[in-house]
Amino acid sequence: MNLGAFKNDNLGQPSTYAGGVATDGYHSDNGGALRLAYHWHGSTGERHAVFSVAAKGGQLQAGDRQGTRWAVTAAMNGTWGPWNLKLQAVDYAYNVPRNASYGGVILPRSSIIAENYGFAYRIPAKGQLYGASLKRSFSVHWGPVHTVSL
Repeated sequence: MNLGAFKNDNLGQPSTYAGGVATDGYHSDNGGALRLAYHWHGSTGERHAVFSVAAKGGQLQAGDRQGTRWAVTAAMNGTWGPWNLKLQAVDYAYNVPRNASYGGVILPRSSIIAENYGFAYRIPAKGQLYGASLKRSFSVHWGPVHTVSL
């Protein structure tokens, strides 16, 4: 189990390390995060998996008003011999209050501005994300190379 609390969830160098935090009229305050994980190990070391759920939330300062923000996720990362399977589902929302304004402009409720590595872009204020990955590893004997994964 991991538990965290954050007074100001935004990092101080948004042009380099923002990692998708809201910018330009939006500021994350008074947040927290919780992650629970279960590690499963088969009878041999070749079979193991991690199952996890996590939640994160807090206040969203949207211009001159307070809203909320939250995200929940469920994930699995499992290895069975040469096979690896990763699955993840995320549900999130930035609840921008009605008539919130920044710089004299009413902020939209359907999207927010986020930033990664100095590039700002709009994302939907609410959404779901799904991801899956399947990998197969092969043993090879090519000098210093011992494994190739596809």
